[in-house]
Amino acid sequence: MRYIGLLCIGLAMFWTWGLVHGSRPIPVSVHQSLQQEMVTLIQDYVSERRPASSPVIFEYMWTKALSENQVKAFFSFYYDDLLEDGEETHESRSGWALLSRNTLESSKWSLDSVQVDQDALVFKDGTVIHADDELSDPAASDE
Repeated sequence: MRYIGLLCIGLAMFWTWGLVHGSRPIPVSVHQSLQQEMVTLIQDYVSERRPASSPVIFEYMWTKALSENQVKAFFSFYYDDLLEDGEETHESRSGWALLSRNTLESSKWSLDSVQVDQDALVFKDGTVIHADDELSDPAASDE
């Protein structure tokens, strides 16, 4: 019984060693360059659309190989912005993007889709909202 336990532990160690040191479908250097390109793309997009905003700060950006020719990039970032009325806000977004390797040129990747899962807008100075003293009932005005 002792030998069976030792054999199981040895097989588990051998298996995990193979997982860690096995070949990867996409090299780490490609993941790094894709992450950097995504960061630059998002920073350029935000600065073009919101020129009064502070620089974009990334909480995380990581990629995961789905296959040899497809990568999913996960991101979360935030920035401070100045609205048209002069109010300061803190905006944060997170989501993912799907990238595919170009079949003609394997060193090029195309951005297939971007999904923003969470948007948050926090006002630095609270916005004052005035409520009417009387509540109006639209059904009562029809009579």
